[in-house]
Amino acid sequence: MVGNVPQKAQALQEDALVTTSVEFDYGSRLTFTAEIDADPAVARATVFYRIVGSETTRIAEATVSLDRPQVALVEEDLRQIAIPPFSQVAYWWQVDFVDTSSTTTVPTPFDYNDNRFDWQSLHSGTVTAHWVVGETRFGQSVLDMAHRAQDSLERNLLPPGLPALDVYVYPSSGELQSGMQLAGYPWVAGHAEPSLGVVLLSAAPGAEGLLDLERALPHELTHVLLYQRMKQSYLNLPPWLNEGLATLAEGAPDPGFRVALEEAARTGDFLPLITLCAPFPSSGTASRLAYAESASIVQYLRDVYGSGSINALLDAYQEGSTTCSGGIQRVLGRSPDQLEAEWIRMAFHGSEPLEVVRPLLPWLLLLLPTLILAFVLAVLPLRRRRDNGGLS
Repeated sequence: MVGNVPQKAQALQEDALVTTSVEFDYGSRLTFTAEIDADPAVARATVFYRIVGSETTRIAEATVSLDRPQVALVEEDLRQIAIPPFSQVAYWWQVDFVDTSSTTTVPTPFDYNDNRFDWQSLHSGTVTAHWVVGETRFGQSVLDMAHRAQDSLERNLLPPGLPALDVYVYPSSGELQSGMQLAGYPWVAGHAEPSLGVVLLSAAPGAEGLLDLERALPHELTHVLLYQRMKQSYLNLPPWLNEGLATLAEGAPDPGFRVALEEAARTGDFLPLITLCAPFPSSGTASRLAYAESASIVQYLRDVYGSGSINALLDAYQEGSTTCSGGIQRVLGRSPDQLEAEWIRMAFHGSEPLEVVRPLLPWLLLLLPTLILAFVLAVLPLRRRRDNGGLS
């Protein structure tokens, strides 16, 4: 909520004084008010607003009182407007007068926070932790956890720099869910707004809640750092790679994922990799299997092809000129179906030695000249030493 912001209008109507304010009830109502003190009467007043970083501007015409100073009022129904939680919104007014002059106020930002709660905050480095219930030590634990996750992920994902990060911890999953639903989002266990550098989680104060955060915070932070690396190309990142990396980053792996994989291996009912190029199911067995498969495939790529293969895939999708299938083909030299079959064979059915080496052959061939040169440089001194010994 932002208080009154007096502004001297800088426009054609230089004598007009426009005082603006904004109030909102999270997920319900958004009210813009402008008090206009000017000699000519107001013919029309319009408010413009947009989420900071967005290119979409919403426009609403106000109702204007007849008394002086005149008051312009706009009320927006937030149940009909999708504003991301904890985003920053900028707004400004244009006031047109009956004498055809006009004035426009300077854009003013406000933070669209979940003001149903009184948030406590702690800041360290690029991270700010916000929580509702618990002592300062709880907030400090969240900060420490975020910094550890940042350090680990930075080594693997190579973002150009650590972004400012806000971590909001709701006191329960139910309160997180209600906050997400009021903002127009479906059910989620945790949520990240990568472009905003915002992570939303839930945890009760205490050891059990911190254990939940150890798993969930690195997962959501991965999405933020991937966005930091890829910027707008983040939208090109296939869900299997995005969620696979995030799931592997979790501090305490979900044991249910291993159960899901073992059951799929037993029945042969794996989700085709090509289907993991599309958004995952929102809940249920298929959702769990989608996350489990994605994490297992990413781990397989790291183990067999090395971390360089992951960075090469990220680079390919960052360029924006390739599809989900095209990126796999370009970097790994095989189709999604071939990669899937290779992963299943290696991860669940064992393999002959030649089959283990086969995926590495392209990489080994690239290294072969270097290996030969190293061998020659190592053998020549030995031969010289032997020849010199024979002459003495």
